[in-house]
Amino acid sequence: MSTHDRTGGFSPFSNLVSELIKGPVQFIHREASIEDAAQKMTAIDIDSLVIIEGKKPIGIVTQTDLVKRVLAVSKDAALPVGQVMTPDLITIEHNRSVFEGLMLMLSHKITHLLVMEGEQMVGMVSDHDWLSFQERHPVALFRAIEESKSVETVAALRKEAFGLVRLIFEEEGNAESLTRLVTEINDRVTKTILKSALWEMEKEGAWKSSGCLCLDSNG
Repeated sequence: MSTHDRTGGFSPFSNLVSELIKGPVQFIHREASIEDAAQKMTAIDIDSLVIIEGKKPIGIVTQTDLVKRVLAVSKDAALPVGQVMTPDLITIEHNRSVFEGLMLMLSHKITHLLVMEGEQMVGMVSDHDWLSFQERHPVALFRAIEESKSVETVAALRKEAFGLVRLIFEEEGNAESLTRLVTEINDRVTKTILKSALWEMEKEGAWKSSGCLCLDSNG
């Protein structure tokens, strides 16, 4: 029985990533066709497949990959799925905490994480699995921060993110892990603000350049 079942609560620090697994790993050989991969995902209603070579996981293909790398560029669906996979699959051991899994997904900016027990694949977890336990998923917050177009929006999201951190700390008191989360939040906020500032500078420069051309043409 999982910690979630025993206590009626869920802790990202004490619950194991294996507890998020909902079923066996779904995989396909790298030489199988793109069409075969798409059909398999559709048949069992999943959004990703692990790509294997022999028995070794070597990559992943998601529905998003198929849209961007196949449909959008009119790629031949008869080609091997290995040609459109994302290589360097990120994995985590089954006995690591959910929080460690979350931090891996955040740092690598991925939505799926392969769970291993030694050399054996035991499951796949995604950002959607976290949502079943948390009302406000940190990954969703971080994406919103990165996609923000104004400093005001970033500031509001940062406040919301630290509200989540405070709630977790009050429940868990795990200062070391929360420090990692706070660092991740601050890094993304800083990068987004810098990106916004550069965009504003480029826009201002383009406006001035356009204005100068207008003045020259009237002179």
